Amino acid sequence: MFVLTVAALGTYLVNRHLLVAFEVDYLRIIVFIAATVQFTEMFVRAASPVLHRMLGIYLPLITTNCAVLAVYCGCRRSSRRSR
Repeated sequence: MFVLTVAALGTYLVNRHLLVAFEVDYLRIIVFIAATVQFTEMFVRAASPVLHRMLGIYLPLITTNCAVLAVYCGCRRSSRRSR
């Protein structure tokens, strides 16, 4: 419960005072994707070490591809707002 509370408070503060304040909301998507893939990698490593070894570098590559797509979508959304 303590970790969940601290994580939620930290996330709120970063989102409110950094991402929204500096108008870089699209980074929220990147952070979410990176955290999800990192959690998945840790879970797979703990649950099935053989599968983790087989996937190897592919999980971080998925993170990179998703981050690139998130930035692209964020830039497209920003350009639509400015019209």
